[in-house]
Amino acid sequence: MTVLTDVGPSSPILLRDMKHSVIERNHSRKLTVEVYIKDVLPETFEADFDISSFKIKFQTRNTAFHACHNSANYNTSFVWNPQVFGEIEPQDCSCTVNSVKIAISLTKTSEESWNRLTLHPSQTSFQSSSNVQKINRARTPLSSSENLNAISEQETITNGNFNRIPDKHRPGFVGLDNIGNTCYLNSVIQCLINTIELKNYFEVSSFMEDINRDNPLGTNGSCAINFSAVLRKLWEGLEVSIAPAKLKELISQKVPQFAGYMQHDAQEFLTFLLDAVHEDLNRVKEKVYIEDKEDASDKSDRMKAKEAWDKYKLRNDSIIVDLFHGQFKSCLICPQCKKKSVTFDPFLSLSVPIPTLPKVYTIHLFYLDTKRRPEKHSIEVKEDATGHQLKDILSYRTGISSNELQIIDILNGMLRNVVDDDILVRNPNFLVAYELCNKPGLSWHLVFQRLLEPVTCNKCDLKVGSSKFQCSRCKAAYCSERCKIENINVHACHLKSRYKFVGVPFCVGIPSSGISFQELQLEVLSHARRFVEVVPIKGTLDLNSNEGEEVGETSLNDYFYMKCLNEDGEGIEKRFETNGLVNPSTRYLTVDWRCNPESSVCCSVKEKQLDFKMIGFVNDYALHVQDCLRLFQEPETLSQEEAWYCSQCKEHVQATKQLGIWKLPKILIIHLKRFSFKNSFTRNKIDTFVGFTLNNLDLSPFIQEVNESAVYDLFGVVNHKGSIYGGHYTAYARLLNGKSTDLGQFGKLASF
Repeated sequence: MTVLTDVGPSSPILLRDMKHSVIERNHSRKLTVEVYIKDVLPETFEADFDISSFKIKFQTRNTAFHACHNSANYNTSFVWNPQVFGEIEPQDCSCTVNSVKIAISLTKTSEESWNRLTLHPSQTSFQSSSNVQKINRARTPLSSSENLNAISEQETITNGNFNRIPDKHRPGFVGLDNIGNTCYLNSVIQCLINTIELKNYFEVSSFMEDINRDNPLGTNGSCAINFSAVLRKLWEGLEVSIAPAKLKELISQKVPQFAGYMQHDAQEFLTFLLDAVHEDLNRVKEKVYIEDKEDASDKSDRMKAKEAWDKYKLRNDSIIVDLFHGQFKSCLICPQCKKKSVTFDPFLSLSVPIPTLPKVYTIHLFYLDTKRRPEKHSIEVKEDATGHQLKDILSYRTGISSNELQIIDILNGMLRNVVDDDILVRNPNFLVAYELCNKPGLSWHLVFQRLLEPVTCNKCDLKVGSSKFQCSRCKAAYCSERCKIENINVHACHLKSRYKFVGVPFCVGIPSSGISFQELQLEVLSHARRFVEVVPIKGTLDLNSNEGEEVGETSLNDYFYMKCLNEDGEGIEKRFETNGLVNPSTRYLTVDWRCNPESSVCCSVKEKQLDFKMIGFVNDYALHVQDCLRLFQEPETLSQEEAWYCSQCKEHVQATKQLGIWKLPKILIIHLKRFSFKNSFTRNKIDTFVGFTLNNLDLSPFIQEVNESAVYDLFGVVNHKGSIYGGHYTAYARLLNGKSTDLGQFGKLASF
């Protein structure tokens, strides 16, 4: 936590320069200057414009910015007064402020392109003259309607140590500024610029010869040129970090979903970025029409694959295709006529599923014989396992019939769920299994244990004993009429329960004809001793004696009551009478121990530490990316919505589809599908760890073209931390070692 202390106003600090970028549209008088400063106080922001300069004044809560300037604090005003490259019209200039930057919109007097913003700091005081347009604005969202066609990234460094120039030349160790939830963009770019083949291609100006300005699917070369500008600045190593604002604007113009400052998927951005660069660098100037029809000839797969690839290259030929594009082999088999259809399609990345690891559940088994040691079973099952499957495994291990087992899930001694045969096991808390005896006419009841604690006032928590000030509906107690009146309208939401659940529930069998109260008490007490230790405080009965005999005049019933409960753990009937037969009306019973020191008879109840015998073990599973590739290539049956039209059967059929890898690219992008969509309402992220070999990963077992080389070194990773609803991206990339520029020679692993 940062604590701001009011230290009073201080003199304005004149900034020599500010970190910014210039956004300029060709053949337009509009020019936007984006100044990167976070947490500007909108009520303190002012801007002045004259014909040859502009001046902004602001205060900020950004403590990192304060630290770069001596004696600066949150009351300090900062002034920036640059002289612009040409002349502007002050009355048509404006500013907007958001949480990450200041956007200054300038109107030039002519359409002449500036391509930069010349900085000449002024030492004059901050005052508006008669020919100056003055603006005082609150914080508003920044418009993203300005297009970018400038060739280079215009970057400057702020005064002081804030984003200072590094002490030494460090190519490749330059960061990317987060300009508003752009971690997805930054992580992708850091991996791409460390792709040596791309670095060598874009560092020389000859790539301009491949620019395709007539491609309607491209950006007139702007995306490729700006990507090259970012790559060069990152490898110059002259700055600590830069802001890829122009590149983001260009992609947002082509793909509107990336406009603004929302979080996005890094893999989607990578796909759109490489596609945009590909179209800008497509060597095919005029794309020919190629009819897409099924090849029913008896040609070999190798010949079909080559023809499909040659057709693809007739319309797509760029450095991106040369480096990143591979080829799939797709095989469809009709389930009726067994017709086989084989096609070959290009791919940019491999989106592979993550295998589901078996779920491990721990079940605590209690035998019918109370003297037998309980067992803790570790059981591995599939994610969609049911109660019946758990019972079958326990039955196999113990010899108990699955019909004589009952499994429940408890939480803090209370019932959470009864795991019946058809119930899916979902994130259990504490699974307990009981051995039952299926004798005719015997019904089994689940018994809970509760501590009957002192009654406290529902308003002030004062102990009230047997209060006469109670709510007529829920019997909430109060110490006085005043507390009752003050709390009567809200007490239902804040009830102080008299009961605290303790120990593990247990099962008792009761004949359908009923059982005497004394017999039930003895049966219950024999089970209760397994889970709790009872020490009498008032009274002379030793409840822990093996015989359970009475000592003195206090009866067994004086230490606990029994009654029926509903599924919510609430009593629904009066406690059982000590005389006569007991025939419960529900499946759930409770033992209420009398623990109120103010009562004439009370005891202390402590939960015992249970001693379980460990049964079963858990395998230590470790997934590898090769496991994902195996699952990717497994055959699948198409759904009804994805039915394939069989030309031989003349109808749509649910064919068997198998996707394989025919040709791998020089640089392989593997996308782990971590987002799981079970239905339109349920989505989650798969956090399973997947291992990857850093060097010499051999993928030849997964490639169907035997002549293809398939050994890879890992040089870039994009990581996501968080959930499906939000998180943060980071990247790791291998850098050149500085001694050799040969392809594949890697040095230090850097994180971004």
